[in-house]
Amino acid sequence: MSDIARLSGLTTGAVYSRWPNKRELFLAAVNHVAPVRMARLVGDEDTSATDRLVALSAYLFNTTEDQSCALFFEACVTARRNPEPTSEIAHVLEAEAKAFAAIIREGKATKAIDPELSTDALVLGCQALSLGLHLVVFLSAPDRQLPTADEWIGMFVRIIGSFSEPSEDALTDG
Repeated sequence: MSDIARLSGLTTGAVYSRWPNKRELFLAAVNHVAPVRMARLVGDEDTSATDRLVALSAYLFNTTEDQSCALFFEACVTARRNPEPTSEIAHVLEAEAKAFAAIIREGKATKAIDPELSTDALVLGCQALSLGLHLVVFLSAPDRQLPTADEWIGMFVRIIGSFSEPSEDALTDG
């Protein structure tokens, strides 16, 4: 708590007067960064669903620079170890899932995403990528060769392209 107070520019007493323990402080921090994280994850609502998913891939690739991702990942780990905060973390993940589902439904409506694909599976994939990529990049050895941002986005564009509804030509050719 003293480290948190120091980093926040507060006294330890000021922190304890607002949050009685680390758990309460941690949950308050998660609830504070959740809207910021969501805004970054769902992107600009005026762009197409596929463009938003591509922008998401760029954001995910740079998660080690974003402390909200680190905090959220830590919250998930904490909830795994201690069931007390699980419902609060589950609430944040559910809001995230709903936002992803809205993007995917939008993509399905415009045929950018095949309506036959499971929205639930695509949402889970987005969330798994979000947390998993952060973990892998954060824990990678300093000498590990990671792809460039352009290489990552290029791969992700191809993956997103595979979500589109097959054309009539593709169906009759294969």
